[in-house]
Amino acid sequence: MSSSCCQMKPPEAPKPTLEDKLRLYKPLIVIALVSALQAVALNTGAGIGLMSGWMGSFLVLLATLKLFDVKAFVGTFSSYDPLAARIKAYACAYPLIELALGVFILAGQFVFLTNLVLAVVFAINAIGVVGVLKSGRDVRCACAGTGFTLPVGRVTLFEDLVMVMMAGLNLLGFIF
Repeated sequence: MSSSCCQMKPPEAPKPTLEDKLRLYKPLIVIALVSALQAVALNTGAGIGLMSGWMGSFLVLLATLKLFDVKAFVGTFSSYDPLAARIKAYACAYPLIELALGVFILAGQFVFLTNLVLAVVFAINAIGVVGVLKSGRDVRCACAGTGFTLPVGRVTLFEDLVMVMMAGLNLLGFIF
């Protein structure tokens, strides 16, 4: 009795493409690149204060979470941020803007401009959060990316207002 069916090789799986490999390793690539940026910033920005160190690290980490799934982030963020709702390019660029702000803060570079942009960005976001709170809508927050299910609420507003306040304090320190 011949068992030719058992001697046949199974069909080979197609070799993964470069795109498949990049998609598979995207989280590791994002973390490695963001860590490298943060290391460069910290090396450059020796001597920044505790508040700036916290702000920069917080922004870099939150941006990293957003970069894991930018497409999902854009959809969620656009549901409550007034500028992101009107300008899709802003929503797409937001994780990179947040990353750049964090890196510049950690590096101690472009201090005035960085804090001014940070205050404006987070103030706009706070306006959107206030709108959600007033309307009573149940909206998912994209502040930590879309890998977490967090509601837009008072904590989101607090986060935005604290960032505006800290940027304002940095601006006052720059001015005085």
